Amino acid sequence: LYNVVHDRPFSILFANYSWALGVAGGLALLWAINAWRGRTDTVEHRFTMPLVVALVLAGFVNVLSEVNQPGRLIFGYIKGWYNWDTAIIKYGIILLPIFFALAWWLSFQCMPRDRLNSEIEKLSGIWRKLADIFSLWSRHYSVFESAWLKFTLVATVFLGLFAPLYSAVFLMNEHGVPVWNSPAQAILFLASAIAVAALAELTVIPFLARLVTATHHTAQPEHRRTAAIALGVCLVTWYGWMWWIGRFGAIEE
Repeated sequence: LYNVVHDRPFSILFANYSWALGVAGGLALLWAINAWRGRTDTVEHRFTMPLVVALVLAGFVNVLSEVNQPGRLIFGYIKGWYNWDTAIIKYGIILLPIFFALAWWLSFQCMPRDRLNSEIEKLSGIWRKLADIFSLWSRHYSVFESAWLKFTLVATVFLGLFAPLYSAVFLMNEHGVPVWNSPAQAILFLASAIAVAALAELTVIPFLARLVTATHHTAQPEHRRTAAIALGVCLVTWYGWMWWIGRFGAIEE
């Protein structure tokens, strides 16, 4: 789909980047909803954010592999504001690193504070200070016991929505390719991200928890419903989009 009527084909790296950032956003959305509902004692709460960190980092590595020179990204950020058609790229350069930093911080916040403190206290000298810096001093406070919790969850939801929609909005404005200029893309990107995230909560998260704790964990059954609904939205949207193009689209479409 990326390469339909497009003079400069997108590589598989763009697809990998969109997938990694999309699933990270879907996981963040599911995590924030559960945290808002007070479900902070589950394995999903503890192990989702480290997976988000890994996926966002994987997406960044894809970008650097694609452009070869990180300076091109910086040049686009400095000079690209005058070209409004690609403004979403500049927002991504700002918001996606913030998303990464937020997920990194929440990864430590989701750990039991006494366990985190005991592990860091075992270190000595400079290593203890470095551990505090890299964990953002999370052993000394908890966002889940502060007045900033709701603000943090709202920020997580916002960034979790932006991550899967980022590539969709980029494609919708890319060179005015007719077949892409449709809101169906944004729906497909978001719904598929939530579907894969829900399936990851069912399979990957319990597996990670078992590796760390050496005990079996059962995922919440509601993730099955979430995945089924999201996949249903994908199916209806995809079929409806192709049906509309086939009957009402222009010649090029």
